[in-house]
Parts: sequence; C-alpha cells; structure tokens
Amino acid sequence: MHDTSSLVPAANAVNREVVLDGDAAIKWFSALGWIAEPLSPRLQIVADLIRTDTFAIGRIWHTPVQLTSAFSDQAHGGMFHAVYGIEGTQMMRSKGGLAELSPGQMYVQLFGDALVITAREPVAVLFFVSQWGQLRDRDGQAPSPRAGLFGASNAYREVFTTAIHSALNSLTTVEGTGFSRFRTGIHDIFASVLADDAPMRPERALRLGMSRSRGHEVETSRPTSLLRRASQHIEAHASEVSFDVSKLSRELGVSPASLYRAYENSNLTPASQLRRIRARRARLALDELEVSGDVDTVNLKRIARASGFGSVSTMRRALERVPELVVDSSVEVVRNEAGPASSPPIPPLTSGRVSQRATPD
Repeated sequence: MHDTSSLVPAANAVNREVVLDGDAAIKWFSALGWIAEPLSPRLQIVADLIRTDTFAIGRIWHTPVQLTSAFSDQAHGGMFHAVYGIEGTQMMRSKGGLAELSPGQMYVQLFGDALVITAREPVAVLFFVSQWGQLRDRDGQAPSPRAGLFGASNAYREVFTTAIHSALNSLTTVEGTGFSRFRTGIHDIFASVLADDAPMRPERALRLGMSRSRGHEVETSRPTSLLRRASQHIEAHASEVSFDVSKLSRELGVSPASLYRAYENSNLTPASQLRRIRARRARLALDELEVSGDVDTVNLKRIARASGFGSVSTMRRALERVPELVVDSSVEVVRNEAGPASSPPIPPLTSGRVSQRATPD
C-alpha cells in the first residue's frame, strides 16, 4: 500500500512525474473527482498536473479503467472539463449519447452532467479543467457553453496541446508572477479551438470510430503513429548529449511504458534506436578521421560529444554493442511498422586502427 498523503493532487500545486498503482491510483483519481473502477488486474497511472481551485491542466497515462464523474454542478458552477486523446481509444458516455474518443480528438463536458469514460486499453490523454466564464470571444464576452466530441481538423488544437505539453514539461509554478498571464493565454487558445470547430453528433462520432477500427478510414486522416513520431524525434535530437528516453517520452507527451509498447513490433527499443543513430554518426565521423590519419584523443572526444555521447568510453561501448551499422534507423523503424524491422549486414563498426588508438577519456 502506498502512502498517498503527499501524492494526491492538491489545489494550487504542481505534481510532476506522479507514478502510482493499485489503491493509491484509485485514491488519486478520487481526489480529482472520479470514481475509478480498474478493468485490469492492477490500475497504474503516470501523470503530470498543474492545479488551482478552478483551473487544471494535466497529462496522464493509465491502464484500462472505467471513470465515473463524481461531482455536481452546484459544487462547481459553470465549470467544464476537456479531454484530449493522445494514445489509445476511450468510450465517452453522457446524456448526449455514446462517442469514441480517438487520438487527435477532444471531448468537452460541463460539470454536473453525468460522464462515464471507459478505456479498455492503456491510454494517454491531456485534460483541461476551468470555468466557462473565463473564456472570451472577440467582443470580450463568454461564449455559449458547448459540449461533445470535436474532430481532428482544427487549426488551433495543436497550438493548444503544445502549450499544455510545454507548461507540464517546464518549471511552471502556480506561484510564479507569470502564471496568471499563462492561465489567460490557455483560456484564449482553448476558446479559439472551440470557435474554429463544432462538436460532432455522438452517433456520427461513433460511426467514424467504428470505421476507423475496421480500417476504412483514409490514410491521410490518420494521426501520425507514436512509433513514427518517436523515431523522427530521436533522429532530430540524437546529437544532444542530454537527450534520453525519459526526455523523449516527456516531449512526446506519453509515458515511458507507452513509448516502449509502441516498439513491440520492431526489433528495436527507443534506447537501442537512439544508441544506433549515435553510433552511426560516430562511425561516419571516425571513418573520415581514419582517412586523414588524425585519430587522436582530442578528436575522439569531439566526435563523441558531437554524436551525442558523454565520453569516448561511452562511445566505444556503443560501437561495440552495435556490431552492424544500421544505415538509417529511423527509416527502418518507419518502414517496418507492421512487422519486425530488419537491416542488411554492414561491415563492423570498429576497425583495427581505431580500436588501437581510441583511448577513453
């Protein structure tokens, strides 16, 4: 049993990298106003949360569960919650009907209206809670409340979700002098999302979800897969020494567990792909040094750092662990999303000349 006294989400606080399971996870949901009924042997959550009395943004990954709202409109007059799907699908059941929330879609619901969220697979979501009166249209007036499922084609949704991810990844605090302006900005961006879209009718939303699950949705409307996004992000940031899998999961807005699950059908993991890309870059640079005959300790340190390694010894170990060079790991992963990735054999990464002269720092 966890001691949750310091882990339940308090108002006017920031809770980052919350990792809970079992009864502690159920209690955490309860503190947010939800009755949690696990649909798997053990409920697990990984969450980041910024919360005040009437405002909250969060990012959460959790295992299968059914969540039932446990708050009343009288206790939270004029408030709403918005759930944005990152990974996995959930069924949203309210008085308006049944709708399927898929990645890239958002569901808006007023407090006091009964809502049941059922996730039969691990999911990752962003959520936003606030008062409807805080939203403003171009005349400075609060727009009429709108609820339901919003589609994925919206010019401002990516701006809104990026802002939430950035706030949860940064050193944002509710006590900071800029928090009130940040809060106003989030409200304005969210109001832009609502103004640029209209909620789908529940029955239409459900039909779309069923078509998607049967593979009838056109390719161009599918959200980019987590595997593809992770692979592209690794390729773009592999040269940064401080970049690792933890940072990758934070920047993509998913839990490490979700990230590794995305690689299940590949012969790589996020960590091994990162190591291969760095080894490839180091090998290419070392080959150039061999040609010039200028392989010394200073140059080896420079290559190690430029390739994303913290030291020459770390680079050497990576080269030894990757005996065959993958020409382009990101391309191989994306190309083989439907099955195991395979790479043609390439000559060994370590040649006799480099291994003799490459002394660790």
